[in-house]
Amino acid sequence: MNTRSNRLPGLPIIQIALAFLLTALLMAPSCSCSLNSKSQGNSVKVVSVDDPIPEYTRTDKFPEIDGVLNFVEVDKQPEPFDEVRPIYPELPKILGKTSTVILTAVVHEDGRTSDIAILSSTGGEFRDEFEREAVRAFAKSKFKPALLKGKPVPCWIKMTYRFRLEEGN
Repeated sequence: MNTRSNRLPGLPIIQIALAFLLTALLMAPSCSCSLNSKSQGNSVKVVSVDDPIPEYTRTDKFPEIDGVLNFVEVDKQPEPFDEVRPIYPELPKILGKTSTVILTAVVHEDGRTSDIAILSSTGGEFRDEFEREAVRAFAKSKFKPALLKGKPVPCWIKMTYRFRLEEGN
């Protein structure tokens, strides 16, 4: 007599895994993504996951582009006036991972950005996810251009994005 069960092998393991995942999602710590800018009173938005991720590079120094000034060479540095906050990547958030992403880009005379480059980032095996979200948010932000002798000029800007879990949650 064969007493073989009609149940699928491993089904209880799948159920346990799904229950664990749902519990982790419901109890995930709250988090924050902060920027290093000092734009007070300006609007701050959150980037959408549907926004495309612009091309970017990784570098260990400021790239050199003819005609683009360093931020110490101008009278007034570029400043964000319509900041966009990055989305905290879901899996690193659940696992309690944090990151700091420092990037640079050119802010042109009209306030648009280009030549985005990652100067440094942390986040271990999730570094790429954190970098992509920082780049996506940065590219959606709007800036007032740098000024030299009262005229807008292209200039490098450096931004720091910190992905941190909030204490006490």
